[in-house]
Amino acid sequence: MRFSERHGYKPIKDQLQIESLDLELKNSLWSILYTYVKNLNNSGNEGYELHSYCLSLWLNFFKLPIDTSPIYSDRSVDRNELHKHIRSYFFETPNWYDPYDLIQFTAHFTDNNFISSINKILEREKSAY
Repeated sequence: MRFSERHGYKPIKDQLQIESLDLELKNSLWSILYTYVKNLNNSGNEGYELHSYCLSLWLNFFKLPIDTSPIYSDRSVDRNELHKHIRSYFFETPNWYDPYDLIQFTAHFTDNNFISSINKILEREKSAY
């Protein structure tokens, strides 16, 4: 608990966020998602994690034509374009649940650290999910 909450200067968040995401929750979830995607491997013989994620994202999540993806012919990914597309979807969607859909989809490409970090944010920000 923060100093300002302990001393009554700021209200303590006690309402569960049901069918909504406030800006603090959305920003925190984005930070975890962004950090994970930023750290995906984009080259080498390790299986091109970023390529696999981006390809699946375009085909199975966004359901967009693959030639609109930021994937180059050598299987590398333009991180800046990927970032712009994901960020736009995450913050500009009119539906409160779309960021949750993206996080759930991304979780299939992650390790337990990502899931644990997301769960800590959901608990801290009083998300019902």
